[in-house]
Amino acid sequence: MAVAVVLLWLARYRVRVAEARYDELALRVGHWVWETDADGRMSHMSNYRHPIAASLLGKRRSDIIDPTFRPEEVRRHLDDLAARRPFHDFVYRRLDSDGGEHFIRISGQPVYKGNQFQGYRGIGTNITREWLLQEAEKRAELRLLEAFEAVSIGMALFSRDGVLLLRNSIFAKLFAEDTSQITPGLGFSELMQRLIDSGTLDIPAQAQGDWLAHRIACHRSGLGSTVITFLDGRMVEASDRRLPDGSVVVTHIDMSDQHRRELVLAEERRRLRATLEAVDDGFVMVDADMRVLVWNTRFVCLFDLPFIDAGWELAALLPPGEDHDRQAVRHLFQDLASDGRTARVVEAQRSAGVLLEARLQPLAGGGAVIIIRDITSQRRFEQALHKAKEQAELANRAKTNFLANMSHELRTPLNAIIGFSEIVKDELLGPIGTARYLDYLRDIHMSGSHLLEVINDILDLSKIESGNLELRERPVDVQRAIASATRLLRERAQAAGLNVVLAVAPALPALLVDERALRQIVLNLLSNAIKFTPAGGHIEVSANTEGEGDFCLTVRDTGIGMDEKDIPKALAPFGQVDSSLTRRYEGTGLGLPLVKSLVEMHQGQVRIVSAVNQGTSVSVILPADRLVSEVQTARLALAQR
Repeated sequence: MAVAVVLLWLARYRVRVAEARYDELALRVGHWVWETDADGRMSHMSNYRHPIAASLLGKRRSDIIDPTFRPEEVRRHLDDLAARRPFHDFVYRRLDSDGGEHFIRISGQPVYKGNQFQGYRGIGTNITREWLLQEAEKRAELRLLEAFEAVSIGMALFSRDGVLLLRNSIFAKLFAEDTSQITPGLGFSELMQRLIDSGTLDIPAQAQGDWLAHRIACHRSGLGSTVITFLDGRMVEASDRRLPDGSVVVTHIDMSDQHRRELVLAEERRRLRATLEAVDDGFVMVDADMRVLVWNTRFVCLFDLPFIDAGWELAALLPPGEDHDRQAVRHLFQDLASDGRTARVVEAQRSAGVLLEARLQPLAGGGAVIIIRDITSQRRFEQALHKAKEQAELANRAKTNFLANMSHELRTPLNAIIGFSEIVKDELLGPIGTARYLDYLRDIHMSGSHLLEVINDILDLSKIESGNLELRERPVDVQRAIASATRLLRERAQAAGLNVVLAVAPALPALLVDERALRQIVLNLLSNAIKFTPAGGHIEVSANTEGEGDFCLTVRDTGIGMDEKDIPKALAPFGQVDSSLTRRYEGTGLGLPLVKSLVEMHQGQVRIVSAVNQGTSVSVILPADRLVSEVQTARLALAQR
């Protein structure tokens, strides 16, 4: 037994010695050996005494690598590990706690014992220095390429043997429209021959050979220059300069650039002028002394300037004058010219409600740009928007008041209905035959009727606002319809101590309206008059024609009236002049709005004249074409059949 233990110990010792020798060999050649367990955790590193190596033991690869560095390769590497595939020369970046970068290249093989996966074993190399040097070389090469491409002249680099190494697009375009054809590896002589063969040079055929020989000789000497003339008038100066390593830099400078720049500048000026003329705003640029440099026609027209020239002072553009417009514009110019170093906005009000806005923006090199805009429409829109906002807020307040008022209006008749019904139901005053129950039943009936009227008004107004109320228009006898509606409320008026007088003009033609709507209009107006007229008052319901034959229905009372400023509120849905819960007069505030909506559906209008404690007169005006003769009435009746 002891011998077996000793042999086992010796075997393990030999394994450790072999591993140590292998690790030492790997370290001497700049590598280290690593192993992971079956869960992918680092279980062994040959330089485990190193602090970095010690910090990696027990971690998975995903815990070590920086996933933001070459993420696609990181993903493929992790996929290889998950699939237990071998991998080679995977490079990853590891960041220290202090922000230092390390670049590691590793290769690994999966290890199996039988069919049992044991983990990975592989070799790693710290290639940080090599990687950083390669990146520096790449950046240097990229900067060189960018520098070549950034210069405004044609430039190329040739080897000492005349082979193209590097060129920019300007250089390549001299030899071919498709610059991709001018690739590194072409010889200088071949390029010059291509230039001759292109037929673009302004050189006689018999002199082309001498020109080519001279050009090649200049290049080889690395000290010469040649002027290349093209048939289209271009002139390019080609210069050759030999570098210390024997390579040659060739530059192509277009001697006609200055002329082209002038053409380009003229075109840019033309485009700028066209752009300035196309905008709807006045534009003017001034120098540091507030003298005019550039302007557009809109600026001249906006202020009716007779004439303007460069160098004129902004403040003196408009001569003094007595009219309001001239003074307003002159003050605007003087205000702008007072300080050209501070951005600001100045407004000027002209006649006819025209409002101008001038925005001054200083320029970095001195001077300023001034944009002048007619903001009349914009300001009107803002005012309309503000008014719409106020109307929306008013409608919201009306809704709130309506909810408070409506809860009171609905609760009062419901309390009466429920209370009196319970008294009758429980026979609290004796058997059902008791006479007082009849009074309670009348109260129940009145409360229910009032509640029904409230609900009907709400439903009618809702239908009108949603566009679902359809009018059934037909010729209606005005006198009969008004008298019928008045009779329904006469008893209520008498009970309130009011005198109602009906004054309808005789022989009025039939009125083309919805009869139910007309009755509703009369009932609502008369009901309001009864409600707001104290006992002993007088109410008159009249109908006649006025003006150009328009129909006019008027309900006039001697009641409490209202202030003129409260009339719009009374016409708004759920609007009440007295909206407090302790108000004297009950109601939902739907009577007049419902009348207004029904009248407008008949292309008419409502006119109200009222004064506090002086009574109210409400007139409904319908257009004259709604009064129909007997012949027209007969024709309409036949058409409806």
